[in-house]
Amino acid sequence: MSRNDIIKEIQQLRNQKLSYQKVADSLNERKISTLSGRGKWNKNTVSRLISHNNDKIKASEKKSLIKVKQNKKTLIKELEEVKQQNVELYKQLNKVKQKNKTLKEVKHHKERLDKDLISVKQLNSELENELNKVKQTNTELQEKLNRVKQIDQQKSTDQEKKNVDGWSIQKSGGYYRLFKKIAGKVHGIYLGKTINEEIAKKKILRYIQGL
Repeated sequence: MSRNDIIKEIQQLRNQKLSYQKVADSLNERKISTLSGRGKWNKNTVSRLISHNNDKIKASEKKSLIKVKQNKKTLIKELEEVKQQNVELYKQLNKVKQKNKTLKEVKHHKERLDKDLISVKQLNSELENELNKVKQTNTELQEKLNRVKQIDQQKSTDQEKKNVDGWSIQKSGGYYRLFKKIAGKVHGIYLGKTINEEIAKKKILRYIQGL
């Protein structure tokens, strides 16, 4: 039997409440050799083997316990690092949330500005249409004013030119004529819709030459 098998056998016998001597007797009766292969089992050899094995177990357990404690310290340190990482991640998450909130606010503000811009463009278009209408109206009024001035100027000219070289000017049916009484007889000369003094003088001269 191997060392481990013998130790296991002894522990089983000890679990049956057998003394060290009775354990030794049981091993000898079953002709189980000692670890050295010499002599027989006695209570001292059994006790020393069990004690040595227990010391070995205790040393192994102590070593395992130290290792567990070291692992525990390592785990605690890693846990603290994880906690710190979680804190940093939480801070970063809050920053991201804040940025997202800011981006949403910017987006919302941009949407409002876009709507306002559309309204302004629409208003500008309407104002431009109104301005064009006003310009057109001003153009029409200016044309009318120019026509009125032209008419007033013509009337003023007509009023100033009541006669040419002794010939009186009269208007009838929208046309001007020259009239003059010569040798008791009234003579008339056609001028047209407007009065031109030079043309009127030439017409008078030709008319007199034809008398």
